Amino acid sequence: MGIVTATDTRAESHDVYLPQHERAMAPLSYASPDRKSVLVVEKDRTGTWEPCRVVPLDGAGQNRQVGPAGECTSGAWSPDGVWMYFSVVVNGFSQIWRQRFPEGNPEQITFGPAEAEGVAVLPDGRSLITSIGMRQSILLVRDAQGERTVSTEGDASFPSFSEDGKRVFYLLRRQSKGAANELWTTDLSSGKSVCVVPELPITRYNVSRDGREVVFAVKPGNQSQIWLSSTDRLTPARQLASIGDDRPLFGPDGELLFRRSEEGRNYLFQMNRDGFSQRKVFPNPINQVQSISPDRRWVAVVVPLKGAATAVVAIPTQGGEAKQLCPGICQVRWSLDGKSFYFKILDNNTDYRDKALAVPVQQGELPPNFPPTGFRSMAEAMAQTRGRLVDIPSAAEMLQFVPGPETGSFAYIKATDHRNLFRVPLE
Repeated sequence: MGIVTATDTRAESHDVYLPQHERAMAPLSYASPDRKSVLVVEKDRTGTWEPCRVVPLDGAGQNRQVGPAGECTSGAWSPDGVWMYFSVVVNGFSQIWRQRFPEGNPEQITFGPAEAEGVAVLPDGRSLITSIGMRQSILLVRDAQGERTVSTEGDASFPSFSEDGKRVFYLLRRQSKGAANELWTTDLSSGKSVCVVPELPITRYNVSRDGREVVFAVKPGNQSQIWLSSTDRLTPARQLASIGDDRPLFGPDGELLFRRSEEGRNYLFQMNRDGFSQRKVFPNPINQVQSISPDRRWVAVVVPLKGAATAVVAIPTQGGEAKQLCPGICQVRWSLDGKSFYFKILDNNTDYRDKALAVPVQQGELPPNFPPTGFRSMAEAMAQTRGRLVDIPSAAEMLQFVPGPETGSFAYIKATDHRNLFRVPLE
């Protein structure tokens, strides 16, 4: 996804800015008042916001990074074109910054424990409007004992159960400026929580089947890194890869799976636990890594198709034919024992909005009666499988939902925003 200009009939089109990587995108742009420059908001190949950049609107000149080093999510210009304004996440917190155009240094203009997101400059140029507030993401577990909160402080994300279902792992950013996403675990019987990997900016992780090791990706700067560590903190973590690799998983025989970029495309790779013998698992490009079966024999990924289309496929990690699960976007999970396959298509049918389909399968396998192109709707999947609908809390996203050790048990993330629009004076 790039930035182009054209007439209102889409004639005379020409490129303004196109990201280098196939999976990167420039979803937002803001033209300067004199229509000679444009601020571009960009995401990298992993979907992470990049720093903003300014490019010539005619597409003929050099582009350059502007604003502070951080995740720039929106931008704006002053009416006279003298100032550029940015909403940027720096050290885990979003605030408003400005920078004089064409040359100047970034200046932070909102402060405090609350975060400021989005920016719109008023026509007189004397103030701006932004959304200021706080967000809290908590981890909840639902099982035969009912629903209970596991994390109460900070922001939790990406839960997962230990193989025996007695512990739940999750990322936690404690409430302090510059706090990193640490890996924590909670014993569900005692409620005791401990930090497994402290003080590293973890983006994703995966725990080994025996619960003794964790492989994780961190992004301390522009390049993501893959690390391996014990969960008891008795041995130090060690870095295995540092060239932008991410989304690591343990494979079926202890080897590591991960996503790597080559020639502007993402691929699923594999390497030994010492970081050597790196090779492709699947010859075709992929977009995102979704989930892996408990026996590590199948990895569900999103793949690009012709044009802007996508599909979700299951890749066999030990060789064999990949299986398409759905065209477009669906989300899949396996139960801890591998005997249930959870499936949800993101369609417009409100009857299935807060439900997933749980299909009985042989341990760790796929449902045997998937059509060649996968299911196109929840109704079609219901009609052709022996699955049953499972209620998912309306606050839960499937990306933040994991089935538990018993039927109907699961962990999920509930996010709550407290925000209002504020006017910020600029003089």
